[in-house]
Order: sequence, then C-alpha cells, then structure tokens
Amino acid sequence: IRKYHFGAASVLLGVSLVLGAGAQVVKADETVASSEPTIASSVAPASTEAVAEEAEKTNAENTSAVATTSTEVEKAKAVLEQVTSESPLLAGLGQKELAKTEDATLAKAIEDAQTKLAAAKAILADSEATVEQVEAQVAAVKAANETLGNALQKYTVDGLLTAALDTVAPDTTASTLKVGDGEGTLLDRTTTATPSMAEPNGATIAPHTLRDKVEATKESGWYTFGSYDLLAYDVNQAGALGGSALNAYMRYSLDNNPSTTDILAELVEKTTGKVLESHTLMAGSSATFVYPRTINEKNRDITLTYSVPNTLTSTPARVQFSDGVLSYALETVPAYQVNTTRYITESGNVLATYNLQTIAGQKVTSSAVRTFTGYDYVKTTQTVVQGAYPKGAVYLAGVGSDKDGKNRYYKAITEVVEDNQYAQTFYVLDPAYAESDVDWTGTNTTGFLPLLKTSTYKYNTADKSSYIYNTNTEILSPFTEEDGYMVFKVGPENSQGSKWRIVAKWSGTNSTDGKYGSIYISKQVWTTAKEKGITEKQWIDAGLGKFDNNGIIPVGTNHFLRNAAVATAYETTHIYKENSKYGDVIVEYYDTDGKQIVNSVVDTPKSELGTQYNTDVDRRPASLVATDGSLYYYKEVKSDSAKTTGTVVAGTTTVKYVYEKAGSVNVNFVDINGKVIKAPVSDEKDAKPGYNYDTDLDQKLASITFEGKEYKLVPAGDYPVGKVGKGNNLIEVGNNTAKGIDPTTGKVEAGVNKEVTYVYKAVTGSVVVNYKDTEGNVIKDPETDVSDAPVGDAYTTTDKKPNEIITKDGSRYVLVPSKTDGEEKGKVIEGTITVTYVYQKVANWIPEIPNVPESERPKVPYPFDPTEPDEPIDPTIPGTNGEIPNIPYVPGYTPVDPKDNTPLEPVDPNDPGKGYVPPT
Repeated sequence: IRKYHFGAASVLLGVSLVLGAGAQVVKADETVASSEPTIASSVAPASTEAVAEEAEKTNAENTSAVATTSTEVEKAKAVLEQVTSESPLLAGLGQKELAKTEDATLAKAIEDAQTKLAAAKAILADSEATVEQVEAQVAAVKAANETLGNALQKYTVDGLLTAALDTVAPDTTASTLKVGDGEGTLLDRTTTATPSMAEPNGATIAPHTLRDKVEATKESGWYTFGSYDLLAYDVNQAGALGGSALNAYMRYSLDNNPSTTDILAELVEKTTGKVLESHTLMAGSSATFVYPRTINEKNRDITLTYSVPNTLTSTPARVQFSDGVLSYALETVPAYQVNTTRYITESGNVLATYNLQTIAGQKVTSSAVRTFTGYDYVKTTQTVVQGAYPKGAVYLAGVGSDKDGKNRYYKAITEVVEDNQYAQTFYVLDPAYAESDVDWTGTNTTGFLPLLKTSTYKYNTADKSSYIYNTNTEILSPFTEEDGYMVFKVGPENSQGSKWRIVAKWSGTNSTDGKYGSIYISKQVWTTAKEKGITEKQWIDAGLGKFDNNGIIPVGTNHFLRNAAVATAYETTHIYKENSKYGDVIVEYYDTDGKQIVNSVVDTPKSELGTQYNTDVDRRPASLVATDGSLYYYKEVKSDSAKTTGTVVAGTTTVKYVYEKAGSVNVNFVDINGKVIKAPVSDEKDAKPGYNYDTDLDQKLASITFEGKEYKLVPAGDYPVGKVGKGNNLIEVGNNTAKGIDPTTGKVEAGVNKEVTYVYKAVTGSVVVNYKDTEGNVIKDPETDVSDAPVGDAYTTTDKKPNEIITKDGSRYVLVPSKTDGEEKGKVIEGTITVTYVYQKVANWIPEIPNVPESERPKVPYPFDPTEPDEPIDPTIPGTNGEIPNIPYVPGYTPVDPKDNTPLEPVDPNDPGKGYVPPT
C-alpha cells in the first residue's frame, strides 16, 4: 500500500537521485583522437551522464556546449508534464473503487480528469503552443486532479489516498522532531505496551550511504545526503578550457531540523578530506564557489542553484551544479520524512505507532516488537520505501544539443519500473523529421528512433556504494555498421551538398564495468576538412576537431550509463492477534439522537476473564462536556448497552450511556418597535432539562433607562413588535424585529435555548399652556407646547407667551408676568405640565356724548402698569412716551366726573379743544 498526500507533497523523495543535463563540449584536436571519443562526463537526469563533443569549424566560432537552457514554453511544458503524471494514477485508483461500488461523483471526476489529460497531451505535442495555452492546461489538469482526489477521500484511511502499489510512501508531513528523534503513540487505550511507547525500542537511523571515498560532513547538526564527483567538470576544465582538474568533490548536507530546508554545500579535497570552500544555501538561492580559479585562472567558478520544490506537480527540490555557462549535475534534495513502525492486529486495527524523524535515503532501523497486554505477536512485515517517483512514472531525463539549444538530435526518457528501480531509453531524431516538428520537452517520441533501453538500475544498498552501470546490449532500432559505428539513419543533402547521419558506438571500459557502461552518440556530417587535408567529402565526426561548415555542424555526446541513487528505508509493521484469555470494558457516551458525543473511555483495560467491573461508580458522571463544547446531563443507559456492572468476558464489553443536552433560558428587553433597549441576560445557562425557571422573579424590570430615556413595561395589547400578553412579554411575533415568544415560566428543555422577551415603552409627558385673566377666567384657548415627549426632553413655553390678548369682544388684556403660574422652561416629566399665563384687562373711559350711539363712543384706555397691576395711575402724569390721556372736547358740552358730576378740568384752559383731564 502506498499512501499519498495529494495536492500537498504527493510522492516526495524516498531516495537521493543525481539528476542533470549535459556537459561541456571539448575540442577534439586537444583532448581526443578521432578514432575514440573522449569519455568525459556530467550527470544527466536520473543518473545519465553525458559529455558532448563538437568539432571546431574552420570558418566560424568555436562552439562547446550541450544546451542547458530552455524557452519559456519548454519550461511551462515541463511543469505540465509533471502535473499530468499524477492523473493516470488517480484515475487508476478511482477505477478500482468503481469496480467495487457505484459512485456517480467519482465516475464524473475520473471522466473529467481523463478529458483534461487528453487536452493537455495535445498541447504537449503542439510545437506551436504558447506559454498561455500551456499554463491554462496546467491549471485545468491541476483542478481536475484535485476534484478527483477529493472524490477519492471517502475511500481513504485517515485522509490519505491509498493505492495498491506494493510500497508505502513515507510521511512527509510537518514534524516537530529533529532528525533521529522518535515519538511513540499508544492508540489502543485498552492495552499497555512493554516497553513503553516512550521508548525507541531499537529505532535508530544511520547516515546516508555515500559513494566510495566520500565522507560525511563534520559540521554538527548536518546530515550528508549526496555528492558529485566533478568528473565531467574536471575533464572540461582541464581540456577545452585549458584549466586544471580540482581533485575534489561537492558534498551536500541537510540540517537536522525539519523546519528548515537549508543545504550545506562543501567543496572537499579528495585526498585529505579538507573543506576547500563551503556555502549554506536557502531554497531558491544560489552560491558561487571561487576556489577553482585559485588553482587555475582558466577554470570557471562553480555555481550551485537550489530550486524550490513544486508541491502542485510533486517536483522535488534540486541543486544544479554548473560552471556558470554549462550545467553538469542536478542533485535531488531528499525530503524530511517520518518513518513509522506500526503495531496492528490481524484485522487491521492499529495498536500503536512509533515515528522516527528521518531524511529520505537514510537507513532506518525500525522499532522492535513489543508486548501488548491481551495480544499475541504473530509476525513482522517490511515494505521498501519508494524512490523519488512512483512505480510507472515516466519523465524526460535530458536532451542532447549544442550550447544554444539548437541542433538537438536525441533525448533520454526515464521509466520507474519498480520501487527503487528504473531504466532509461535513448531516442535519436529521425532525419525524416525537422527538429521543430518533435517534442523536446516531454515524453512524446513521435519523430524519434529508439536507440537503447538500459538495464534496470537498482538503487545502491548499504554494502555497495559504487555506481551501477548498464549491462543491456540490445539496440532497439535497425542499424548498419560502418567505420566502427552503428549507423541508424541518414538525412537528405542540403543545398550545399552536405548531409548528416546519426551514429553510436559502445565506449565503455574497465572503469565502467565493461563495454556497455558507456555509449557515444553522434551526429556526423558529410563534408570536407581542408585544414586536416581532407578535400573529398566524407563523414566527419565531432572528434576530428576541424571541418568545413556547409550548413550542418557535427555534435557528439558520450554517456556514462550508470545510476547514482542510494537505497532508502523500510517501513515495518508488527502484526498481533487478540488473546482470547483477555477482555476489556469500554464506555461510550451518546446523545438522545444516538450520536456519540465524546470519545469512549477505557473502564477496564485488557484483563483476565472474570475480572469484576462497575462503570456506574466512576464512568457515569452527572454531566459531561461534549467534544463540541456543549454540556450534557445523564439520562439513562442505552438500550443496546452491555450491563454496567459484571465480569470481564473475552473481547470487548461496551457500556453505553445516554446524555441529554443542557438547555438555556435567555431574557430580552425591547421597546414597542422591537428595538433592543437592554442587553439580553441569561436566566438559566446550561441548565438540566426539567428544571423550573421563572424569569419574572429576578429578570423582569419595572423600568429601564436607555440612551437617557426611561422605559416602562407595557400592558397587554398589540404593538408593532407583536402581541404582548398579561405578563408584559411578547407572545406573538409582529414586525419580526423580536422573535422570543417563550413563556416567562416553565421547564428547561433539552437542547433548547428559550427566549423570553419583555416589551417596554418610553415614559412620556406633555406641556400645556393656559391663558387667564386676573379673575381666573379663561381668555384664550389652551395650547399644547409638547405632546407625548420622552421624559427628560427639554421644553420652553416662551414662544407661546403673547404680551397682549384681544378677545373676541374687543377687550384688551395685558400679560402680567408676575402672576405666571408654572415653569416656563424645564424637562418633560411623566404626565402633563401646565403653565398658566395671567393677563390684566385694560379699563377705558367712555364719554357719554349726546346724540352719539353707545357703540360709536370713543374709548380712552385707562393708564395701566403691568408690573404694578394693583396700583392706580395718576392720569395727569405723562406716560413713558410723554402721552397724557384726555377726554375729547365736544362743543357746547362740559364733561363731568361720573362719581359726583364735578366738571372736568380742561387740559389747556386757554384751548378747550385739547380735551379734558380724565377723572381718577
């Protein structure tokens, strides 16, 4: 069984693979003989190594590289190919489940994933595809895989997709353990483990198996996982570049803390083990080693580039070794892994686990067999932890071309044939196809001739740390032999009479475990080489070093056919069977709907048969808190429960108790429109069902002050908020602003939150203004200054206080301020405030003029002082404006005082026309 965390870090690194691209082209006339190409090397993808050779043109610049760069489209296609590699595996898992059950959702997800996969493959094969088109397919396939993965979740164990693929992928999830630390967990709480699960019980790790003569770093806290022997780098520095070999190797180590992914890279002298230069790289960074130029200034610096892993495509992190121009070795960075020893029963129940923090590729010794009470040990099984890619994975390993990525003529494809085993197939370009018409970024082989499939490379084991070389001699395509080469196909002549052919020859030696440990692949050119004295056209190989350029350039590459991967860990499973002489008692807790509300507890662990137990004593609490935080109260024993008291029998005795959820009563306070005027309060919180409650006792408030206003309970009746009952509480919902209509008294109900709502109305008042004369008679209708205003609101009546009032009969009344009754300004109180303004009627002298109707007689107002309304005024004293009232003059008549008929005195004795002084 292999377990995957799809969408996170699917199948990360179980081994350390040396991956890479091509290597430096060497000048044939400086480093090789034409009859035997130089066997130089660099590490290519999946441990294929290559050194390219390109002849020097007599009329053009020297060229010297196998391409290591790619276009943006090629990069995008590489990502797409990685994404699509997961689709067939997921679909296969789904098909296996559909064979056992009907699942429309899963079937649709499989169909969609396969449709997206087909569309993606079409884009991969499309040489004219744009970056946008490729990236769109990446997103589509990723989404389809995620949907299919989600549909498969119901068939998982602990949220992991499970596939019958022979091995178990190590857990790569986050761990707080340091490398080498372990942590045990007893999952079956009915038993005890001896030794305790806190003990490692033999669980250990050993350092990575390193290649011959490679030592682990001496830096504390670092674990060496890989190296590169600089073979091709040294050949090219000492050859084509005219520099010197370093006699060193590059060593890679990881920190013992899984929370970091930093790498320690050290350039180490082979002879002494001395560290010549070192750098610490963070993921996504680069480092440059300048030591090579201290040996020979013609040497190129070493550049290491640490690429981050792509969890979406399950592409691991890698370190690229290059000289700043050419790439040599691509080292896969192993993942931090938790290696798990499992203790299970024959039926698959997990008793315990012991997790050991490791780095993929380290040799792991699993935790040993333990004794579990009530179980007997049966056997132990082990499964090999897989490599960096799952069985069946097929991916592009490398492409052969010149330094500019042009004149590409072969590619290598890797296939994982078994866990920790893989093979590679080399394909050469069919001359019948143009270079631009074939797929150089993926596994499509249309337009290619299969050349060679290597023997299966098995990952190195602990007792063998040298390289494993190819032993397969079978050539896959027809060929003829000529000049010591296998000739596969010849291209047509160009306009200059030149043509090319693809050839190969075995080039292994004792250093490669024989003839078939290395192969030379070349594109030879039909041309002349006048500088070499060749004036007639013939087949010119890159090894000749000089040629006449007639439009085609010869390129040759020698490959070391070897692997460089070390063995990985094993996952161990110890299997047990139940001992029939033991039994246990567990207790489960359910709600009234039959749902288990807390984890079961062990009352009696594995014990001998006949042992007494009683769960009522200490396993039946009056109340308990469920896993969701809710409070429950004991109700009864479940109908299908075992007896709560008795003796242990074989197997597991399960006692089941039923609990009912607590209830609550909340009290709300709103006004007649439903506005909350006081925060709700809890009358009963998490109370036992059946308990009597009465909110009227201590929650019902006669009045509430809110926002400076006073509110009082309303009587029964209909209001906007709804119908209010005799208890001043809401009993029917009105405008939906308040919905708590539970009664104010009653019993707490299981799992119910009752809501009682009291309704209030703001206390209001009015201000009325009255108008009366000094005798108390109403001289003007009352006016309302404010009506139903909230208590506390400010009011003033001064705007309703006229200085004079003329009644309908024409009587004139003047305000007497001193006689005002009530407060003219203040704040509204409950009820009615009355303010009364008092007015004094103004008196008149009315002369009885002969022959003048009474209604037409003039009225002479009597002087009046409102501030002293009770004091008479001497009419002869001028008023505030100098006026003096007078009785009008009527010729032929002399007015008299009505009291005693005394003639009135004229205002001006010399001029009776000015009138007469009124009587007092």
